[in-house]
Amino acid sequence: MIMADEQIDIDSFDPPASGSPNIDTHEQKLARKVQDAISTIPDEPSQIDAIAKIRNWFSPDWEESLFYPIIQEYLIGNLDLAAIVKKTMKLIDDAISESRSEEIGQIDFGYSVLHSAKRISFKDERMHAKLVDFVDDIKTHTGNHNDYVLYDTMLSFSGSALETLNDCPGVGAGYSLPESHAYANANYFLARLTKEGVSEFWMCAIWAMRSGLEDILKDDEPNESHVPGTTIEKLNANVPAAAVWVFALGKALYDKEEDLTPTSPNGGNPAKGGDRWKGRSEFSKERWALWKQRFGDVSKNRDVSEETREIAKEAFESMDRWEKS
Repeated sequence: MIMADEQIDIDSFDPPASGSPNIDTHEQKLARKVQDAISTIPDEPSQIDAIAKIRNWFSPDWEESLFYPIIQEYLIGNLDLAAIVKKTMKLIDDAISESRSEEIGQIDFGYSVLHSAKRISFKDERMHAKLVDFVDDIKTHTGNHNDYVLYDTMLSFSGSALETLNDCPGVGAGYSLPESHAYANANYFLARLTKEGVSEFWMCAIWAMRSGLEDILKDDEPNESHVPGTTIEKLNANVPAAAVWVFALGKALYDKEEDLTPTSPNGGNPAKGGDRWKGRSEFSKERWALWKQRFGDVSKNRDVSEETREIAKEAFESMDRWEKS
């Protein structure tokens, strides 16, 4: 399997806090460079590329990546699924035969796939499905390979996914629209992988819901966060990232019932609730109901952006339909 969740215990992994305590002139310079990029680059995918380089996101090696260029060729239609899988497997086979397997481990494959997902709007279901199909096909091929263990190590995906989520608004990213969109797009892709059974990132759904819906957000003081944000900026960034899990998972999220209360005192409590959730660490109908209520609240909040209100309304209405189906 390509997704080596057993190697990285995602269920015991706590997401980053709101950021390091001090903001400095370096961060202010980065923010100015980000705004310059947004103002001079016309399309959002290219803006996201530029911001990734400015903020040093977890991303492919822009000069030497083996996988990223061919993934882009596949996404724009210059390669079909069979062709990109063949090219990818040859890259891996050549690296193994030449004892270069460490050169193209999860840093290249995982980051190449995930950055590609960041560039695709979560509203573009077809393109996300295309990327999911690629990862799924690679998983199938590597699972049947004689060097399965080596392939599994080289193409481990979970660690890359968790690191990518560190590039969230307020931590590794700011609150500009392209940065918020990139974060929502990445969440949507992980949700699609989960829905299609390619890998499981259920815990990431709880993190997104907690940040966007359960936590009581407030304005940061200047030195309180790595990238300080206002309450409204945080809602505009985090509510869409929560909503995409509803859009991608649908009834599977509604039907999900699981007690995630820690069984070990040393394992952390990654599924814990935010300020508004007083129940157990779990997926449950009661927690779903809180999420639905909060989407409804945000959909009526005239202070957030119109886009955020519309996304929250769509999530609320989707949840209502799933409850009645």
